[in-house]
Amino acid sequence: MSIRNEGESDMPKPNHPSGKGPAKPKAAAAEPIIPENYVDFAEQLMKENYSLITKTKIQNLLRLACDVYNNENRRTEERLLKESANQIKLMRIRLAYECGRDPKVRQLVEGANLFEYLEKLSSVGTCTRQDLLDFYHYMEALVAFHRYYSESKTGEENAS
Repeated sequence: MSIRNEGESDMPKPNHPSGKGPAKPKAAAAEPIIPENYVDFAEQLMKENYSLITKTKIQNLLRLACDVYNNENRRTEERLLKESANQIKLMRIRLAYECGRDPKVRQLVEGANLFEYLEKLSSVGTCTRQDLLDFYHYMEALVAFHRYYSESKTGEENAS
């Protein structure tokens, strides 16, 4: 005779492979590197800091990501190519150089978390192709809102 708790049956537990208990929870999907609200974040950042960087410099930062984006955008595999991860490392180096040349650029880059994102993206095997595509779209949003806010302020100054 066995002692059972109320409501317990002799039936195997369906969620566990052995049928003897609850299944182990599945590993949670990795959090995306770029937050889902990256467009709103880019807008707020540029609204407050558009004057820290010139149009040319921010477009050059986007251009650095463009080649990697174009290579990865054509692929269908989930993981980044090692070559892409290496190009991202070179982007970090170039970004560090630009930040060293101009403290205002450094302030914007740190506020935009670009070093953090690039470091995570350059780790082979830990990020996905989608993470890179999201990063590129985030960079596009930064450029777009920089243009929007710098042009709107220029228009206001000319109207005065």
